Amino acid sequence: MRCAAHILNLAVKDGLKDVDDSIMRVRAAVKYVRSSPARLQKFQSCAKEENIDSKSLVCLDVEMRWNSTYSMLKSALVFKKAFRNMKTKYLPYTKELRKVGGSPDDEDWDKVASFLPFLEIFYDTTLSFSGSRYVTGNTFVEQIYDIGYTINHYVDDLQLSDGLRSMARQMKLKFDKYWANVNHLNVLMIISLVLDPRHKLRYAEWIILRSYDPTNAFVLCQRIKDVLKKLFDFYAATHLSSTQKTSCTGNPNSSSRGQTQGGEGEVRKLKGTNLRKDYVNEIESIDTSETMTELDIYLGDNCARESDDFDILVWWSMQTNNYPILMRLARDVLAIPVSTVASESAFSTGGRVLASFRTSLTPRLVEALICTQDWVRASHDPIIIEENLLSLENMEEEMQDLTLEQPTIVIDETNEVLDTTHELS
Repeated sequence: MRCAAHILNLAVKDGLKDVDDSIMRVRAAVKYVRSSPARLQKFQSCAKEENIDSKSLVCLDVEMRWNSTYSMLKSALVFKKAFRNMKTKYLPYTKELRKVGGSPDDEDWDKVASFLPFLEIFYDTTLSFSGSRYVTGNTFVEQIYDIGYTINHYVDDLQLSDGLRSMARQMKLKFDKYWANVNHLNVLMIISLVLDPRHKLRYAEWIILRSYDPTNAFVLCQRIKDVLKKLFDFYAATHLSSTQKTSCTGNPNSSSRGQTQGGEGEVRKLKGTNLRKDYVNEIESIDTSETMTELDIYLGDNCARESDDFDILVWWSMQTNNYPILMRLARDVLAIPVSTVASESAFSTGGRVLASFRTSLTPRLVEALICTQDWVRASHDPIIIEENLLSLENMEEEMQDLTLEQPTIVIDETNEVLDTTHELS
C-alpha cells in the first residue's frame, strides 16, 4: 500500500514548481506588513477603516511547506480590502513592493480566490489521511477520486488562467501515474469503501464508472467483486462457528419431509392439474433466504443513514448478530492505514534535513524521546500545550528555589576540606 499522503504531497510539489506571479506578490505584501510593528499597526488601521472584523492577522508562510502557503493565502484574502487601502494611502508600501514586482492588484486577488479552493482540497485530504486515531480507509477512495475529478475540471476549464491550468496539468500527470492504471490499484482500499454501510458496492461502482473508460471500469468492478467474494469465503471457512453453520444449513428433517411430499403427492397432483400452477407453488415454498450468503444480505440491505457523528467502527461492533463474518472482515480491512507519515512530513516540499542538533542525540536519548511520545499519544486525555508549558515553568521555578543553596565541598588554601554553601548562579 503506497502512502496516500506522500503521493498527494508529490502532486502538490509538482504543481507548485511554477508558482504564479500573483502568489509571489501576495507573499511580498504579507512580508512587508509583518516586517515591523509600525507597519503592522498601519495595516491594522487600514483594516479597521474597511470594517474588517477578524481577530486573526495575516501570517507568513514557509516556502518549503505548502500548507503554510495555503494558510497565508487564506488569511490574506480576508484582508484584501486592507491591502488595497494600504496601496492607495501608504506610499512607502507601494514603493517598497515595486522592487519585487509590485503590490497585488484586483486580478491577483481573483487568481488567489480561484486557486485557494483547489489547494484546500489537498490540504483537507492530507489532514484526513495523516490522522492516526480514526479510520481513514473507508474515505480513501472517495477523497482520492474527488481530487482527480477536481484536477480534470481545472484542466478543462478554459475560463481559468493559464497559470492555474498549467498547475493542474502538472498535478494530473502525477495523479495519473499512481491511480490511472486499474491493474496497479490496491483493491482492498475500494473494498473498505464497500464495507462502509452508508455506501456499499453501488457507490464504489458509480465512482469507478465516472473515473475510467467503460472497459477498465468493468475490469476493476469485476475484480472488486471477485476479491470481496474470496475474502468472505475465507473468513466464512475460518471463523464460522458451529451454531452459525447449523442455522445456515437448516432443518434436515423438514427438507426430507418436503421431498417425500413432493414425491407421491406431486405425482397424484400432476394428474389433471395445471403444471404452471404446481411450479409456482413449489418455487414459493422454497426459503430463498437460506440460499443467500451473509455478504449478499449485507449488499442487498438499505444503506445506513448519513450523519455527522457516524462512527463506522461503532456500527460494525453492533452487527455481531447480523453480520458475524463480515464484522470480522471489516475489523481487519478497516485497520489498514492509508498513510504512514505525519501531517508535518506530508506537507513538506523539501527533503529530510538532518540538522546538527539531531545528529548530536545519543541512542539512549532518542529511545527516551520515542517512548515519551508513545506514552503521550496513548493517553486519552487531551494534550493542551499551554497548560503543559505553564506547569513546566512552575516546576522549573520550584527547582531553582530548592537549589539556590546547596551544600558543596570547598578546599581552602590550606587544603582543609570545609562544608560550606554558596549561591548558585
